[in-house]
Formats: sequence, structure tokens, C-alpha cells
Amino acid sequence: MNIIPPMSPTPFAVQPVVSASGLHEQRQYDLHPNQMVRATVAEGGADRALLDLGHQQVLAETKVPLQKGQKLSLVVVETSPQLILQIVEDKLASRLMRSLHLLAEKPEMLPLLGRLLAGSFRGKGLAEQAQAVLGRAVELMRLPPEQLKGSSLAELVRVLGLDTEALLARGDDTRALAGLKGALLQAAGLLAEESATATLMEKQLQGLELFQLCRARLEQESMLFIPLLLPFLEQGFVVGEKNGSSKEGEDDGARMLSLHLRLEGLGNLQIRLLNDGKGLFLRFYCESQEIADFVASFADELKEMLTLLPLQGVVFTDGAREPARVLAETVRPDRDSLLDARV
Repeated sequence: MNIIPPMSPTPFAVQPVVSASGLHEQRQYDLHPNQMVRATVAEGGADRALLDLGHQQVLAETKVPLQKGQKLSLVVVETSPQLILQIVEDKLASRLMRSLHLLAEKPEMLPLLGRLLAGSFRGKGLAEQAQAVLGRAVELMRLPPEQLKGSSLAELVRVLGLDTEALLARGDDTRALAGLKGALLQAAGLLAEESATATLMEKQLQGLELFQLCRARLEQESMLFIPLLLPFLEQGFVVGEKNGSSKEGEDDGARMLSLHLRLEGLGNLQIRLLNDGKGLFLRFYCESQEIADFVASFADELKEMLTLLPLQGVVFTDGAREPARVLAETVRPDRDSLLDARV
């Protein structure tokens, strides 16, 4: 069995691309040192190029010949007295693109954990701590929807161990191996390579690594990402703004979260939640208007269940898309459309 290698930090350096527009204030570009940005070369050249940053264009001096239409990954080196960017090799994006096909598959983590806890390692030396982690993960994943709370989801995210490699890089082996991924890596070493459990193990470890890559990619844009590995969901994840990411002129107390779900019976469902500090605004996107009307019939029950925050408004409409496709488009560096080829 091939164990997934730890993720290493992406090396930054290659050639500088310097703003040729003179002195600029940091807020003029709304950029911050060490921030990752994506750019398209609007006009190329050997020593000067016009870069399109999405919301504005920058005339830049460059030591690297650039071609019109070329996509660049850049890191902000300085913003004052001059905007200085560096082109970086985006190894994260490269690894992510090789794994995106796994998003379309339903996670089978719970069946794997059931096998592992069914006595497969009796007397084989799996540490008690690892067994406890496996057991706790099963307990959290088997919680029925009506018993799921924010604290349970937060614990499940911690148990998944999506920061395993980062902790290992810091030398914190104890905490790294205390998560689910660390426990699975320990268990993998005790499995026969050709067994059905080993095959399922490798697949689920690849899935965990994909979630790590998605989280790292979205963190570059100050976005939160939480995978929802719950058996009653065919697919599910949460994305949102991280604290401190609000733009100039916006209320710092406003926070937006989006839940992207696929459920048997209801199909695709997207729920947008906006907390403006005074109450909660909800918008439900369903797979069809017929399903939206059905979900809307439970609006009164929803209002009764929301006790911590007053419900300021709720809308039910169609337009929900498949979560896997939404996530794939969100984490793509260039955000280009995907080829949808089906037999």
C-alpha cells in the first residue's frame, strides 16, 4: 500500500514582477504582504506587462517574458513604497488538480472505521490512543441529524486531523497522531497490502488529503472550509469567510456561510446564512422549484428551532448545483469552467 506523503510547504521564488506605477498606498490595491493573488496577463512583453488582478489592472516591470493570456500565481512581497509581487510555482494547485476527480465519490469513511473496530487489530499493536480516536470518530459520524450541534461538528473537524502534516512539520508528533488521519496511518502499517481493507484505507486517505488541499487552497483567499463526512449526506461541505476578511466599508460583524449538500430524496441543496449581528438571513437554493416549495412548507418549524438568533428573513428558490462541482470550481486557481463529460 502506498502511504500518502506529507505535504511540504510550497517554495516561493522565481522572478519579481514590480509595479511600474510609482508610489502606491497599500489600500489602493487592497493587498497585504504574503497574500496570494491570481493574475492574467492582459498585455504581454519581455520587460513590461499589463496584469489583470480581477478587479483592477497593474502595469508591471518584469524580468520574465510574459505572454498575453498567461495565468500567474503571485505572492505579495511589499505594498509600500512600491507594490512588489513574485511569481510562484503553484505546486498546491498542481496536486489539487490531480485529485479533484475524487470529489465526485461518496466518502466511505464510516464503513472503513467499522471494519477497523471490528477486531481487525486485536493483538497487532495498534495504540490505545489510535483506537480511541477511531471510536470517537464513529460516534460523531453516527449522530442523527437532530442531535448534531455546532460543538459536535467542531469536534469532528478536529478529530479528522486535517492539520496532521503541519503538526508533524512543527515537531508536534503527539498532537499529529492524535487525529483520525494519524490513527489511520498507524493502522495502515498493520494491514496486509492486498487486503480489501487496505484498498479502502488508501482511498479514504486520498480523500482526506484532498480535503487538506482544498482547505489550504481556500485559506489563501481567507476562506474557511469544513468537509462534512456524515453518512446521511451523499456530499457535503461548508465554506465561509474567516474572521477579519470583511472588506473596507462592510460591517465587521457580518459573517457569511454557505452549506453545500446533496441528500437522498432532496438532491442538491445550498443554504446561505448571513449573520449581520442583529439576526440571521437564510436563502435556500433547491434542485427544483417543486422541491423549494416543499422545503418552504417547513418554514414555521425552522423559525421555532432558531432560538439563539432571530430570523430576519428566509427565501426558498431553485438553482442548487452539485456540491462536488461547486467545490471543484471554487478551488481551481484560474476558476475556468470544467469539462462535464458523462456517459
